[in-house]
Amino acid sequence: LPIYENIKRYDGRIWPDFPLLQKCILEKNIFTFIRGVNTDDSALNVECERYLTMRSTNSTLFALIKFEGKIWGHLELHRTSQIPYNELEIHLTLETARLFEVILASRLLLKKLYQKEIELTSALKDAQAAVAKSMFLATMSHEIRTPLNAVIGFSDFLSNGKLTPEEMNEYTSGIAHASKALLRLINDILDLSKIESNTENFADGNCNLVELLDELQAIFIHKAHEKGLRLEMIKPKGLPMVRIREQSMRQVLLNIVGNAMKFTLIGYVRCRIEFEQLPDSSDIKLDIFIEDSGIGVSPEYYKTIFDPFVQQQITAAVAVNFHLVGM
Repeated sequence: LPIYENIKRYDGRIWPDFPLLQKCILEKNIFTFIRGVNTDDSALNVECERYLTMRSTNSTLFALIKFEGKIWGHLELHRTSQIPYNELEIHLTLETARLFEVILASRLLLKKLYQKEIELTSALKDAQAAVAKSMFLATMSHEIRTPLNAVIGFSDFLSNGKLTPEEMNEYTSGIAHASKALLRLINDILDLSKIESNTENFADGNCNLVELLDELQAIFIHKAHEKGLRLEMIKPKGLPMVRIREQSMRQVLLNIVGNAMKFTLIGYVRCRIEFEQLPDSSDIKLDIFIEDSGIGVSPEYYKTIFDPFVQQQITAAVAVNFHLVGM
């Protein structure tokens, strides 16, 4: 897999001796050909046969890896049989390419964070910038961990090799949801100047809470299976779109459900939505409940529950004394 530090090294001249083949791959993003199976283009057929001979194989599948509109690399699969690639194999190849795109995006983010940290070091006398920087770095580390762990966990499952098609679809779907959540988070935090100046855009938009809960289900189901927990997402029928900043709602739910998963040893974690239409109004009353059978929060921590980076000190004795009363 050619992944280059300098994008300019990968400028489209992937296969200079196979111009027609290269043109097809760049246009379609994913392309497969098999020895003896011809296309409508005779010249392209000749190139494909010549490429297979050069690679000493009988079938090939290509998938491009792109980020920010540039080609970073490609996946190239070969096998000696002439059996066509099925839909599941093509789907898994595409999802693997998307996974590499997420990894590259994360690498770019960390590089930008490191560069920004160097720039901010000289401005530590400015108290507001110093507080904003420390808050951002701590928040970023916490926020990015949940979807990234989900991607890694599902990838470990896929490497098993003894999976049913249903399990493969479940895990690739989980990777897709976690990757999208991670990319949204990366897009939100790449521009640190907004964080420093407290001018981040909090404009409302339409949010589909049903899809958001499906996304949470896909992200946390791996951890639930690992711990033997029931993960329940309860969505009422007829729930309308709501006006809210979707990314903020996603981050809140990711954090609360993530904490519930972390501090629940046995039982369940449940996210439940309820709503009712207000009389003589187009507005609704919306309630979102996060429940679990974990250790709960002791009363002395109630007053600091919304303070950033404050955590209840937990011991095995505390866990037993709380009798799994949950959140």
